Amino acid sequence: LWGTILVPGAALRADIEAARRLVQIAAAGAGGRPALGRPERARAVAERLNGEERFVAGLAGARLTAGDDLLITREAGEFRRTGGGVLPLPMGCATVWDGRYELTARREGLSAAPLHGRFSQLQADEKTKLLSIPAPARGALPAILRAGLAPVCPILAGTKRADPDVTVIDLSAHRFRAASGLIAREPESSPIADMAICFQSPY
Repeated sequence: LWGTILVPGAALRADIEAARRLVQIAAAGAGGRPALGRPERARAVAERLNGEERFVAGLAGARLTAGDDLLITREAGEFRRTGGGVLPLPMGCATVWDGRYELTARREGLSAAPLHGRFSQLQADEKTKLLSIPAPARGALPAILRAGLAPVCPILAGTKRADPDVTVIDLSAHRFRAASGLIAREPESSPIADMAICFQSPY
């Protein structure tokens, strides 16, 4: 959920090389990157995980929060470092935002940007839902900007609105499957094509 990946701690403490590969793949999926992080960096993280240490690290644009399990989220600060900002959303056109979400605008004049720095502008019900999301994941959620109106986060708004301005598909899990070699090509990383099987990872 929320464009994040949660890896059970037990899956990371059996074999260092397997854990290294899993960390690379999960970080690429949650970080929205088209390539895996550096193997030596991922191995260093895997070695720390094997010691059951609690820590925070970065890899491939993702933030790794290690506890009993490993929570991997998009690093909100990465938007500023890579020049990511406001992205126009053409009406009726599916647009991939930050590599993790497919957004389709239902009207003109909309754009997407990181939710970071916009929490106070959300509606009361969205603020309440935001508190149920792990803090590291909040700032990297998509905010839909509308001229003259407060921003809205479609992840928090859910389906309660009869005619939402934007429909959203979380691609993180599908990117994870693609990186793991479970589907043939990245464009097939969609809910419709999850059953496709291949033998070689696109990464």
